[in-house]
Amino acid sequence: MTDADSQPPSYTRIDSFRAGSVQAAAGGETDLVVADSEGTVELIGAGTRHTLVDDATDADVAIADHAYVLTAGGLEAFDADGTRLWTADIDGQQVEADPTAGDVYVATDEETFVRFDAESGAELGQFDQSHPDLAETPAVAAADGRVAVALWTFLTVFSSVGEELTSITLDGAAVDVGFLDDTVVVSLKDGQLIGYDGETKQWENDRAFTWLADSAETTLLGYAGKQACLVDRDGDVTELRDVRGEPIAATSDASLLATHHNGTVTVYGAVDGGEGTVSVSIVDDPITPSNSVVGVTFENDGGGPAETTASVDVDGATPSTPTLSATVPPGGRVDERVSLRGVDEDRESVTMTVATEEQESTATVPIETEQRDVAVSVEPLGIDHGEATLEVTVANEGSVPLTDVAAGDREIGTVRPGAEHTFRVESELPASPVSVRTAELPPSTFGAEIPPTPTDIGLEIDENGLLTVSLENDTPAPVVDEVTIENAHTVEGELSFEVEIPERGQYRLSIPVLEAGERSVAVDTAAGRVSRQLSLDRTPGFEPSRAESRTVSAGSSADRLDDGGPTDEGTASVDRSFSTETPTRGERFVEALTVENDGETTVQFELVADDGDYRIPVTVDAGSEAVGRRDHAAFGDEITVPAVRLEGDDGDAFAPARSLPVEPGPLEPRITWSATDAGCELWYEFTSNDTPCELSSIAFPDGPTVPIDLELEPDETRTGTVIVDWRPDSEVARAIVAGRSREVETLVPNESLVDRTTSRLDDLTVTADAEWGTADQPNSNVYLRFENEGDEPIRDLRFEADGPDLDEWTVPEHVDEITPGGDPVEYPIHLVSVGPNTAGEVEVEVTADDGAERVFTVRASADENAEVPPDAITVQDSSPAAVRFPDSVSGPYR
Repeated sequence: MTDADSQPPSYTRIDSFRAGSVQAAAGGETDLVVADSEGTVELIGAGTRHTLVDDATDADVAIADHAYVLTAGGLEAFDADGTRLWTADIDGQQVEADPTAGDVYVATDEETFVRFDAESGAELGQFDQSHPDLAETPAVAAADGRVAVALWTFLTVFSSVGEELTSITLDGAAVDVGFLDDTVVVSLKDGQLIGYDGETKQWENDRAFTWLADSAETTLLGYAGKQACLVDRDGDVTELRDVRGEPIAATSDASLLATHHNGTVTVYGAVDGGEGTVSVSIVDDPITPSNSVVGVTFENDGGGPAETTASVDVDGATPSTPTLSATVPPGGRVDERVSLRGVDEDRESVTMTVATEEQESTATVPIETEQRDVAVSVEPLGIDHGEATLEVTVANEGSVPLTDVAAGDREIGTVRPGAEHTFRVESELPASPVSVRTAELPPSTFGAEIPPTPTDIGLEIDENGLLTVSLENDTPAPVVDEVTIENAHTVEGELSFEVEIPERGQYRLSIPVLEAGERSVAVDTAAGRVSRQLSLDRTPGFEPSRAESRTVSAGSSADRLDDGGPTDEGTASVDRSFSTETPTRGERFVEALTVENDGETTVQFELVADDGDYRIPVTVDAGSEAVGRRDHAAFGDEITVPAVRLEGDDGDAFAPARSLPVEPGPLEPRITWSATDAGCELWYEFTSNDTPCELSSIAFPDGPTVPIDLELEPDETRTGTVIVDWRPDSEVARAIVAGRSREVETLVPNESLVDRTTSRLDDLTVTADAEWGTADQPNSNVYLRFENEGDEPIRDLRFEADGPDLDEWTVPEHVDEITPGGDPVEYPIHLVSVGPNTAGEVEVEVTADDGAERVFTVRASADENAEVPPDAITVQDSSPAAVRFPDSVSGPYR
């Protein structure tokens, strides 16, 4: 018998997914089920896919009215939504389902078939398999109340209750078997495909099929010669040239099939003519004569893929194509574009018509006057030793392309409407403006917000007699610079160091004056120099230095008591260093304060820090050093580590304050503790960066590990409290916040060190009720009432609302004040899709002039009549705790 000459059916790909190697697959009347070697079982429909289980190792599957998964744990049944219906305890090898009758059969190790009821999972009976003496695994198919078993050279067909209907000895070994309507089709290893009606051979084909679908109504899917094929009732074979991969399952009407190739399962749908299922619409966005592209959308409301062809006609222009063709997946859409030629800019609009055999769509497309406009921004990213890095963005805000665009020395080319081009340039201060040129517009220049001298330099004497040098960054970008201070602590003395100052930030350095007198003190940077004539007195408590003029690095920023050679007197110096020069926000870092005695006698001091009222005795033996350490954690953009003074009978040593820039980290922890009767209460606030974060515990090195279970989305803040039957023995404790692939060590202060200030916004209360919708018009208005229950006005309020069910709300973004004791301020929120038995949710954020914040989550639930009664509205206060963390937390020296 030869292959058919008829036109093959058309298929299109509608889904694909990774699946490893396929363990088993089957097709029913409308759906497919596929199990892979990794244990995942997928239920597939036309445009739908559900994961039934993800741990079904070595599974076999079948499908009829329900989907069935057979594993070592038994047989499970699932409905079309993926819900597990029932489970049967059975030890089976194979499972087959009858898509017509709905029964399911399990082949057991005892060489029997066990039949189950599809709806209840009850066992309906058993019958023996044919030829149990043969060790090979049979090919089995079920349809129309029959079960076909092909084993070696034997073909046996049973009724659903086990009655033997047909028994045939084949001319060769069987490969696979399937039902094609009333015909039983079997493929043989020698390359034959045979159709039997009862025991009568109906037809024979010499194509070598290595796989057959279990059942089909009119055409049976198979695999022959590395090509998917369809076999009809006469045994004629049609190759499916638009189907790629090895077929693994098909529905009984062959409208849906799946193939596997290189670890990917591809789902194909049979394409129909699209009659009555494809709709067409025209996007009527305005066009211009030079940008005259009109969008056309085809949507398929049917259950299978659809092909459609549409004519295109335009009044007032010429379309680039007179016809459009599209293959639209089930429930999907295809967007096409039609370019119009000869658009007259004097016309106000063109009229476009797109017509299929079933529908015609007409739209009036406005013609806009072409706008040519370029927007340029020049943003400073940083200033490094007098050289600025600028980010330049050139954007086309017009309606037509801009050509031959150039910015400075950079050739950009064409920039289309709505597009932008960004690049960086380096410029010595003062930064030169950027010149932008296009073929359509006159040249223009754009400058950056950088003064010629980016840092303002200040010199003053403070109340302690220290010379204070301040560097203030007056730009919106960080500044890195080399600073040299001349004649400050001594005549002709020089301090030289590098600083990094954050945007709009400040660096301050306090220097003890060791030599009095009137002299010119200068501060020199790459971008400027300041010199002042000052009359300086020696800073109290500091001995004058007997050393020659010298340069001291900022790492020490301190003077020795005596710079002469060894004597009988003790001499000491102090040096300060940090475990990092750029701390991460919220993370612990360590300061090391080293006191070195290179004299021949022991020296004694008392350590005094500017931020504490304690005095710590320090003794340093001759020729040795003492090291004090202190924990710090920064919670702002900069941390200033306070100055330290070592006071002794023979003089003082001094380490000035240091300012360090702080960078953000992947997780910013803020934790406090407060004493309770049995231990303490921990308050926490965790903020993630642009990646998700899972946290599992807060561990104290000298205490317990407190379990927490938090999952943070990118850029999310979560707060909460935990009660612990343990209490830290110091005001500031160390803790490690741990989670998946993340561990952050931080400092936990007592709540007495943290500002828990209140705000006028705490007096704000919110209530809600609703204007009910109806079943025909389900949209609802929820009214929020804001009331001031305090004694003073709440001023300068700002409101924001967000949520998937928010359609519109009429509250202004800014409200001057809400007075106490007055009528509530009422605003409506319009919710969409609050229909029968559905719910809507909106989150409202209120902030006040002092930075305080309140967050309210409003939920409205409708009943079966789409009405929202008052008791179905809730307002949940999810405001963050009123905790204002300091910019830094420090422990004591140890």
